[in-house]
Amino acid sequence: MEAVRPPSDVSIDKNDVIYVADDQSNESRNPGFKTGIRIGSAKDGKVTAFIPTPEAESPEGVGFDDAGNVYGSWTGKMAVRRWTKG
Repeated sequence: MEAVRPPSDVSIDKNDVIYVADDQSNESRNPGFKTGIRIGSAKDGKVTAFIPTPEAESPEGVGFDDAGNVYGSWTGKMAVRRWTKG
């Protein structure tokens, strides 16, 4: 059995909203895992939103701005993607 590893990146805003990226989990390591960014409450840990990304494309880093945009980053690709509320 593999050890549980922490997520790749975690950011928390001033309202205790937590943004989590995990590029190491997959279906075999974590059955039911879906690639993407999880957003929720830093107070109780509940996931309240999910931004899906293509399979095997989970970002390594995650961030946000005051306008409500969420950013995912990939170091191997040297890329950043922005998601806006729609």
